[in-house]
Amino acid sequence: VRIASGNLAGLECLPIGTSRHGLFASPSYAKKAGLPEALCDLKAHPLLNYGSARRARWELLSYGKRHYIEFQPALNSNNGPFLLHATLNGMGIARLPDFLIAEAIRKGDLVEVLPEYEIAAFPIQVIYRANRRLNKRMRALIEAIQRSCAALNARS
Repeated sequence: VRIASGNLAGLECLPIGTSRHGLFASPSYAKKAGLPEALCDLKAHPLLNYGSARRARWELLSYGKRHYIEFQPALNSNNGPFLLHATLNGMGIARLPDFLIAEAIRKGDLVEVLPEYEIAAFPIQVIYRANRRLNKRMRALIEAIQRSCAALNARS
């Protein structure tokens, strides 16, 4: 299972859902540093980035218009739970997926930053080799994942 846009050469990418993202900070960070009121204020804060780029770029949408912010991350990681933990501990503002932050939002441990901006949803895909015939167990697994995700997507 992969959460990213685009297809991979030689692989079948079967869409099963989407993951929305947003910008979040902890209430303790918001109290200590304040929150940006406009997109141009965002670069004045430590930004926590998923990935390993020395210079990162986030694309945000507002009223159908694309906006980009390029920055040097205060922290990079390719581990979503680690970034969530860093955000909860007041290290800065992070772009995080909905499935990772739902409980923290419910408990009041995170606040949304610049909610008037949205981030394009990322497709969730089951991937497998295109030139490989799937055995019955793999087909059954993929069908079960599709059914489960269809039920979840219908509720959201």
